Amino acid sequence: MARKYADAYYNRGIAYGNLENYDKAIEDYTKAIELNENDADTYNNRGTAYANLENYDKAIEDYTKAIELNKN
Repeated sequence: MARKYADAYYNRGIAYGNLENYDKAIEDYTKAIELNENDADTYNNRGTAYANLENYDKAIEDYTKAIELNKN
């Protein structure tokens, strides 16, 4: 069940990102990660949201975690 909720937060995060509401996107990606901490795509997308807010340290952390989870 948690996976379904994680997917919902992930998808809403994408929608917020498309609307350039990066703070809300980060909130949803963070919630998705709490529910499913092994999803590289969520870390990658949250990293992009952080980068769009020029928070490059957080972006690098998330990109690094995404690479750790999915080396491809």
